[in-house]
Amino acid sequence: MSVSPSSPPTDEQKPLKLMYKNFSHLTPKNWQDLEVIWNYLCLETPLPARADIAILGGSGEFTDMATRASELYHDGVMPLILVSGNENKFTTGNISEATLLAHTLEENGVPAGNIWLERHAATTNENIINSIKLLENKNFTPNNIILVHKPFVTRRFLATAEAFWPTPQPKFFVTYEKTTFASYRELNKQILGNENIFAEYLLGELERVQLYPGFGFTKPQIIPASVALAQQELARFGLRAQPLDPTPTPHST
Repeated sequence: MSVSPSSPPTDEQKPLKLMYKNFSHLTPKNWQDLEVIWNYLCLETPLPARADIAILGGSGEFTDMATRASELYHDGVMPLILVSGNENKFTTGNISEATLLAHTLEENGVPAGNIWLERHAATTNENIINSIKLLENKNFTPNNIILVHKPFVTRRFLATAEAFWPTPQPKFFVTYEKTTFASYRELNKQILGNENIFAEYLLGELERVQLYPGFGFTKPQIIPASVALAQQELARFGLRAQPLDPTPTPHST
């Protein structure tokens, strides 16, 4: 099964990195503009009554995607859950993101036998690329897939699957645990110790949504005028994400 354009580069290349400026003093207006971006990035489609599998992308110590997937499992929406993510600097205790998500699923009553683990993906692109390979190795060809991630990563998670998945593609759906901008801002403060990092992540995520279609990493997305304006207002304040490498690889974030 081909997963073009995901073939690894012949030479080592640096992934797209983002450099953030002036995030130490955010104003109420800054947070209003960031909420506009949040509302755009958070994407949920109508879900089917039945799907073949859910695929979860890991994200450090965040486990809200597993909480949402366990709800769907107990509602009888899908029988299998694939969790993807490696051990990295954002996880603690020498545990991979996939293992952390699996533990959360089991704590929420999902049997271990219904959870498939992919422990090597270091990026969102690799979450999809490696999931394709895992399903291929299991001779499992799903017709309906529910994608689950952090709220503001769901738009890109779906667009990544649509870009990398071989044809004929399954029907994709996407969801996240129900929350609000204020609640997730507080959650980031609790987990990361600084709510301003949340602001950095939001702008970095929007940059990826804008830039990655040009490299074939995601399906192109329409950027509403309100979102572009919010981004411009934040840039005027000195809040911007600057790509340092113009040639990211398929294994970039």
